Amino acid sequence: MSEEKKDEMVPVTTEYEVVDQVDDQAIVELMTGQTIQDYVYSFKQGGRVVEGLTLAGINEAANRRGGIQV
Repeated sequence: MSEEKKDEMVPVTTEYEVVDQVDDQAIVELMTGQTIQDYVYSFKQGGRVVEGLTLAGINEAANRRGGIQV
């Protein structure tokens, strides 16, 4: 397989749609003062593990780090 093929973007799958749903739920929980449960996500795709921070996880990391300007 050529190097170009390895670096191509992967199409959006149902796993990423689940991440979007978790982020949407976190936004609702934040707006209604609920406790956030999920700061990270992890799933397998194409034999590889995909891990990352949810929107709530990103916000929490930024709050703890401080001094971040957008």
